[in-house]
Amino acid sequence: KGGVYEETALPIIVPPYTTITGDSLRTTVIKPGAGLDSGGSILNIRSTLFRCSNAVIVQDLVCDGMGGYVPGSPAHDPTAATLGGIYFQLNAASVITEKSPYIYNVTTFGDASVGALVDGALHGSGYKTMLFHTYTAIHSDGLGIWAKDNGAAEVINCFTYYTQLGYASTGGAQVRSLNSSNSYGEYGVFAKGYDTTESPNQGQVNGTMLTYTNVLATTFTNGEQITG
Repeated sequence: KGGVYEETALPIIVPPYTTITGDSLRTTVIKPGAGLDSGGSILNIRSTLFRCSNAVIVQDLVCDGMGGYVPGSPAHDPTAATLGGIYFQLNAASVITEKSPYIYNVTTFGDASVGALVDGALHGSGYKTMLFHTYTAIHSDGLGIWAKDNGAAEVINCFTYYTQLGYASTGGAQVRSLNSSNSYGEYGVFAKGYDTTESPNQGQVNGTMLTYTNVLATTFTNGEQITG
């Protein structure tokens, strides 16, 4: 129902096949409550609000109040940053075997907060994915969506505002974004790294190598013939 819900002992573990639906985008607000998270060592506002399991849906609500993202050096690289205040993550205990967690028609606010971290390293199998549709992240100096370590995010009609970094993909992860934008922030998109489990294609070049041992006084010109 409409109202402001201040949740303590974060994260909220959303069980498989569960849908959390607000009355509307502008009436239902979920925030971190005061105090420490369930681990007893991190403030709720710097923890994770939702841990999403297989086939979960979160829709038609606002999340507010998380924070704790501190850019590192370089400022556009999330792997150098201090993470904190994350709204959505995968549930390590629930492999995505059938349907991705689906974040639909949700807006998140917060200073230095993180919209979503899709960490593929949490799961040894499954799809390691999250889906975002009509999702807006208004995070001053924060981060929009980060997929890492072979995780993947489908981002459709989604928007970030004022973030340090909009979308990031590292360690072989993938972000596929359609009809989306990153506005008024510092960096739009960033990617680096590769899939460490990939096997490179092996090959060789056939033919004879021409080796030139002297010093070229001028550059080669088009049509020039090389003999010897």
